[in-house]
Amino acid sequence: MGAKNQKYFILYLLYVHFGEVFSILLGCSYIYQRRGIIMENTFPVYFREIEPLNHYLPLWFQNHIFVPLFDSSILLEVLTIIEVFFSLLFSVFVLFLLYDQFNTIRYDLTYVEYLKSYRVHTMEVHISITTDS
Repeated sequence: MGAKNQKYFILYLLYVHFGEVFSILLGCSYIYQRRGIIMENTFPVYFREIEPLNHYLPLWFQNHIFVPLFDSSILLEVLTIIEVFFSLLFSVFVLFLLYDQFNTIRYDLTYVEYLKSYRVHTMEVHISITTDS
């Protein structure tokens, strides 16, 4: 990251983090409001009538397998839970990037420069050729 662009990158990271936190709050509030409906719709007997697949699936599959994605009323809740999970994951990633940028500003040293200055050995392979005379 260039020194002149660092301010804008940090602002971008802050805006993205606030957007992700807002998305997490909206998703969690939606799931909290719909928690009763989710619990009612996850009863296994509810999924015996999975149209149009109930004509093709065996009876034991219809009675014993839990298939929540075939029902349109619970699909939105499942997708909201997935969205909250990925928002939380991306929010943590953005926080790590912010931490790295603030450390770069504080110590005036990037992580790569830190590794080079202390000559930290990485997983690179060094080949030395010796000749036998």
